[in-house]
Amino acid sequence: MLKSFFGSLIHLCVVILISVVIFSFATGYRIDFQKFSFFQTGAIHINSSPTGANVYINNQFKGTTPISILSLIPNEYNVTVSFQGYYSYNTHILVSPDSAKSIDPILTEKQFTFSYLDQTYKKTNVYFGKDQFLFTTIDPVNSSVTDIYSHTYKNILNINFGENTSLIYTSNLPVKNLTYSPNESRILLLSDSYNNSSILNSDGTNFIQLSTVPNINDFNNIMWGNDDNTLIMYNNTEAVSVNLYNLKETILYQTSTQNNANEAILNVYPENYKTLIETKNNSNKYCLYDINNDGTDFSSDFCLNQLIQISSDKSYYSIYNGKSSNIYNSSGLYATVGGYNCIYVSQGGNYVICTDNSNNYYMYTPENNRIMFLTKSSEKFNNVYFSPYDQSIIFEENSTIYMSDINMSNIHPITSSNVSVTNYILSPNNDGIIYSDTNNNVVFIGIGNI
Repeated sequence: MLKSFFGSLIHLCVVILISVVIFSFATGYRIDFQKFSFFQTGAIHINSSPTGANVYINNQFKGTTPISILSLIPNEYNVTVSFQGYYSYNTHILVSPDSAKSIDPILTEKQFTFSYLDQTYKKTNVYFGKDQFLFTTIDPVNSSVTDIYSHTYKNILNINFGENTSLIYTSNLPVKNLTYSPNESRILLLSDSYNNSSILNSDGTNFIQLSTVPNINDFNNIMWGNDDNTLIMYNNTEAVSVNLYNLKETILYQTSTQNNANEAILNVYPENYKTLIETKNNSNKYCLYDINNDGTDFSSDFCLNQLIQISSDKSYYSIYNGKSSNIYNSSGLYATVGGYNCIYVSQGGNYVICTDNSNNYYMYTPENNRIMFLTKSSEKFNNVYFSPYDQSIIFEENSTIYMSDINMSNIHPITSSNVSVTNYILSPNNDGIIYSDTNNNVVFIGIGNI
């Protein structure tokens, strides 16, 4: 009898405790397990003009306006409200216990600003960097002389070409390619041979002749490593890094030392502390090797009978097996998309562009496992950029640049149909694009905070 009484009492206490917890959560309380106490949460109510704007709390998408975000732990939050074709609204809101803050921003429509950076120099090629770009001109008297100019993006809307442009180097040999180092303190100048190529300091002074780099003629590909003092060279069978100060060579990968000597190196992708090396063997098996800068394995490698796609920021790998795509990040398998070949992943992994067997384009969102039709196969994407908050897509098709909302429901051209774009990038402040065209113009188009 006594045992039954205590059993009923314990049951009653559990019921009361659960009821208290449920009631507390329903009325905005949460539990502090460290202090074994309840605390009150707060809320943010957001509307906007126009309505339907995307809302991000600490860069995490929460929905569209009007929206109430409840049960927020008292703290300061970064709130972003964005809508396609309008400037984003950003603010910080301090959420207090048992209180609700409301904001109702009126978004300003974007204004398109066209600014021709240069109508004086006749450029032959343009090479974009992060903070500046290089362009070459041919001497009108002596066509064998090539001048190299650097130009900063500073004050790009109020351009004064003479102030921001500098002649840094004159070459009596062909200039095949120019590449800034990761921090743009040096320039890799490739001519008609490695013996005639060099590395320049950013002011155009000579840093080193490539002919002094050991074994350089054994490699048909050369690129910057993950800093301004490292080159990576590779051919079909070997990839090495070279320290430019002491010219010490480090072997990153050799196919002859692996289990399958029939591999061929396809691509090399330098990262901050490691290098990704992609190979393919005679059996059409693709492999991805994660290598430390000292040549040791960074993490587990994998080889699959699948094509590997690597996102632009190298943080995601999409692997297609003919039936589905597996998307990986540094933590492992991120998402599986059945029936599609996924080729572009946004920097935060929130959106993925995929194609079907007919090469039609689709948008996949891992958060809700949703796939949505974008465009038919004749509208091919090239050079796809996702905006920093994943609210816009910028892409090039048939030498015209387009901008669209993330759902591809509002697509409009940024460049006119009579302009043929040869190359473009997002501007450093993410407030527009900079492109070069077949008329050798370099153009900035301001499109607001994208």
